[in-house]
Amino acid sequence: MVSMSSKVNSLMLRILMLLLIACIVLAVGITYGRYQTSIAAVSFNVTSVSTDKFGIYGGSLSQDNFQGPWPTLDEGWTMNDDSAELKFFVANGNPEGDYSKRDRTYSIKVFSGAVNDSLEVTLSYVDENGNTVELPANPERLESGNTMYESFGDGWVYSFIDMGESDIEFLLEGEKFNYRNFTLNVSGESDPSLFHLIVTSGIVANK
Repeated sequence: MVSMSSKVNSLMLRILMLLLIACIVLAVGITYGRYQTSIAAVSFNVTSVSTDKFGIYGGSLSQDNFQGPWPTLDEGWTMNDDSAELKFFVANGNPEGDYSKRDRTYSIKVFSGAVNDSLEVTLSYVDENGNTVELPANPERLESGNTMYESFGDGWVYSFIDMGESDIEFLLEGEKFNYRNFTLNVSGESDPSLFHLIVTSGIVANK
């Protein structure tokens, strides 16, 4: 015959096992939720010489979705198991006539607060001839004294440079609505929530 104390011990053991399983499930759920939220809520820094009719938005733009409101930048993220993708576009105003009258150039950088450079970062877009261009990023560790270090702190900056080691500049022509779609791909073991997109723009001509 099983004693009363044995029954009690058996019941207590089952309760403890159930509590342990519940704690594990909750811990995994919370960790996953934080990861998802951290990417969705990532902040971005947009630097511009002048913000006259110059904007950056999430997703891709086409004639089918010219009418707004356009998504905010953080809505352009898509997460995979070991990578993240950000679709965004840069525009010089809106197609309803409220656009810049002046030509603009702009360059794109990405800052990562990760402590290593094991990430692979690429930027892709379609050029004026309809060809898809994919640019690999050039990583550079930020050091104390660098102006970006003062703003962002320790980490890496990923630049997209041409053969002359200068930042690649894109053009938004004025006097008409102009935009360009981009896709940023990040793969590696670091949390993409540590990323900041940095777009620097300047006026190149008056019309």
